[in-house]
Amino acid sequence: MIVATAGHVDHGKTQLVKALTGVDTDTLAEEKRRGLSIDIGFAYLPVEGQHSIGFIDVPGHNRFIKNALCGLTAANYVLLVVAADDGLMPQTLEHLSIIDLLNVENGTVVISKIDLVDSERVKHVKNSIRHRISNTSLRHWQVFPVSSITSWGIDVLSQHLIGLAHTTGKTFIEEIDKYNFRLSVDRVFEKKGAGLIVTGTIQSGSIELGKQITVAGTDMELRVRDLRIHNRTEDRGQQGQRCAMNLAGKGLHREKIKRGSWVVNKAVAEPVTRFDAHVRVPGDSPCTLKHWSPVHLHLAAFETTARVALLEKAPIKPGQSGLVQVVCQHSTVAAFGDDFILRDVSAQHTLGGGQVIDIFPPRRGRARPHRINYLKKNSPADTQSAFVGLLESCAEGIDIDRFVSNRNLVSTTALAGLQTVDMKLIQVGKQEIGFSTGFADQHFDSIVKTLMHHYQNQVVNSGMPESELRQQACPGLSRQVFKGFLHELVRQSLIRNDHGGYSVVPKVNGLTDETVLNPAILSSLTDAGLRGMTMNEMCIATGLTEKQLKTQLAISDSRGFIVKLSSTLWILPNCLHQLQTVLAQLANNSEQGLFTVAEFRDACGIGRNRCIEILECFDARGFTKRYGKDRLLVERPVFKTGGGR
Repeated sequence: MIVATAGHVDHGKTQLVKALTGVDTDTLAEEKRRGLSIDIGFAYLPVEGQHSIGFIDVPGHNRFIKNALCGLTAANYVLLVVAADDGLMPQTLEHLSIIDLLNVENGTVVISKIDLVDSERVKHVKNSIRHRISNTSLRHWQVFPVSSITSWGIDVLSQHLIGLAHTTGKTFIEEIDKYNFRLSVDRVFEKKGAGLIVTGTIQSGSIELGKQITVAGTDMELRVRDLRIHNRTEDRGQQGQRCAMNLAGKGLHREKIKRGSWVVNKAVAEPVTRFDAHVRVPGDSPCTLKHWSPVHLHLAAFETTARVALLEKAPIKPGQSGLVQVVCQHSTVAAFGDDFILRDVSAQHTLGGGQVIDIFPPRRGRARPHRINYLKKNSPADTQSAFVGLLESCAEGIDIDRFVSNRNLVSTTALAGLQTVDMKLIQVGKQEIGFSTGFADQHFDSIVKTLMHHYQNQVVNSGMPESELRQQACPGLSRQVFKGFLHELVRQSLIRNDHGGYSVVPKVNGLTDETVLNPAILSSLTDAGLRGMTMNEMCIATGLTEKQLKTQLAISDSRGFIVKLSSTLWILPNCLHQLQTVLAQLANNSEQGLFTVAEFRDACGIGRNRCIEILECFDARGFTKRYGKDRLLVERPVFKTGGGR
């Protein structure tokens, strides 16, 4: 349990921590000289059977709000301190607003310095506090009057905190193993005989002595040489604890680690310079959050200047909330659910606060309706609920690895849980894209139907180019994901890739080989011989309708039982080979390899008009080339035939 103090300058925060723990957290010479806190300070209260309670004492002066935020963003419990003689003051109200924006649900209001006032004043201050917090997340907090000078109320407050520490510890234990280790560094120093020490609050996961870690955004390969948790040597630390680590290893550089750096295990996502989030502007804010507002971003111990792009509506007025994209000047580690604070560019006012939703925003189209829908579906804290919601609403699929990484989940544990969800996976390189069964079947059907339509309406027997197929069948899918669908259909022998294009291999309507090898069609084409048959001729010969013929001819051609010479002309494969043989003989009999329509007609014994139609088909496929009244045989295959048994 990490407890941060909050409140106006000179309201007794440091004295309160000293009364509870016996530790003076003002350690800087400047703090001693000026009599006020400048930077965060640390102290610990022992708890029997538990790790001690860690206290982070934050400065109350508005000039040091940056340091105060470093402490407040690390805490899971807050003591809001209000002096009985002063009552609510400007920094009290700003700290209160920050606590509310950070969603710190657990805390206590402490009325300090009650030894300086009478009971009526204490009652008045308590009522004013109750009124002020009534519409915030602090409304259920208890109020404890104390005096750090006389120790009145200190024991009662101490026992209250110790009781909560047992409950809080049990709650965290249930969540620890789900997440990768992340620690936000708030202090870095070198200790003689030990080396480099970093301290901070463990934001997620756990760390053990000897474990391999790194500093995010660097190539350092480090190990934990020594580990101290709440000022005691330990073998293991976990989420919600103060931690000091003695680091050693390859590439360790003191100058590359500072306040705001992140010590993480290597499974954590790389630092980002932008993320999508939900932001709320407090109702008493003097400012409105406008599009592309310059801000100071505070996320854990990290701070940088940034810009805020509004995704839904502009502007976000006091008391309102909305979706935004935060574009940072410097990169930082972030994950779903991380709380942050936005202050104005002059660092004088708190503009708002929010929670990270997605650290992988698209480069373009950040405010498009489907992207807004994605962010809303991805907002639930429950992993399973969010994933199911995304599957059901995202026709373009969900990148499983990115979903897991965005939430900083341990991949093996997370993937095991997601496998229980009803979905279909499409392999894209090393990635798996998840689709709801409905969307996956929709894409599969669209591809097959588009290819069937193309096949039935093409002039020559050719496959459909991939780019054209994607544009017509699944324009919403990325090229890589669409290729994954094609590979799956090819694997299932539903489509095939011929000469750089795709064509359908229909297995629909319960058709069997007997229906594919329709005796009436084969009989009529056999009788037609080298001249082939048109659609009209086959309708007359077989008694089938044109629609029936199209389906059966498409299936038969896809399996190689017949060949489509043109949009209207069909022939058997063996007859096509005979025609090709005739052409080869004519070419060999000519010194220049040329022959005429009349010579082709006489050699194959079919009518002139049908000969012209066949030769024009050969011309279109590049099997022959026309020179005036003559033709030249081009030596390269053009038809893929003979697929039948």
